[in-house]
Amino acid sequence: KMGEERDVKDGKWQPYGAVEKIGLRKIKNPIRLVSNVESMAYDFSITVTNVTIGFDMMKNDWVSPYGQGNAADFYLEFRSDGLPPNASRFAQLIMTYSKPLGAVYEVPVAAQSKFKGCYTVDREMFATKPLLFENKMTMNGRQKDRLGEDRVVVVRSRCKVDEHGRLVSANYATLDYLSFSTSFKGPGSCRLLYHFNPTPNDTNLEPKIDHAR
Repeated sequence: KMGEERDVKDGKWQPYGAVEKIGLRKIKNPIRLVSNVESMAYDFSITVTNVTIGFDMMKNDWVSPYGQGNAADFYLEFRSDGLPPNASRFAQLIMTYSKPLGAVYEVPVAAQSKFKGCYTVDREMFATKPLLFENKMTMNGRQKDRLGEDRVVVVRSRCKVDEHGRLVSANYATLDYLSFSTSFKGPGSCRLLYHFNPTPNDTNLEPKIDHAR
């Protein structure tokens, strides 16, 4: 609010002489990751309910027959009361994982940074429990559950195993933002932003970011 009397006095910002500390994330080993962030191609229609639909991070699309993708990195199932957005009182999105050994874990978001996720994967943290997101109307108003505000999800997918079922290869990614709702154009819609490492077994998730933008 520049120019307001409470902020400026005698040509000086108030309180004059105050010291503000700003913490910056270190640049360690950024690499090029597959992402839909810069292209802004991150809004997707959900055309069916109560059906698990695979999402292909390499193709940035639903897997066939709902899109042009061919390898699911995770699955989403949309459920709702069937009402349009302005009247809907309940919607769910359930996230499950590709087989074999697909899994996720959550990490706190790095607030006020373009790089919101983690630098590298912690292989000991993965779990296969489905993630449930809910939008609902409560006594306190509408509550929306989404990723990207307080947490992001690390994804393990495209897993390959040996003859004993042990993991020998996987790809890793961060799902940095997820929101969803019922839609006027169909059952639902969602927004997904992510960074995907296309190199198998590379655990680096630090993206190259154009800081000049």
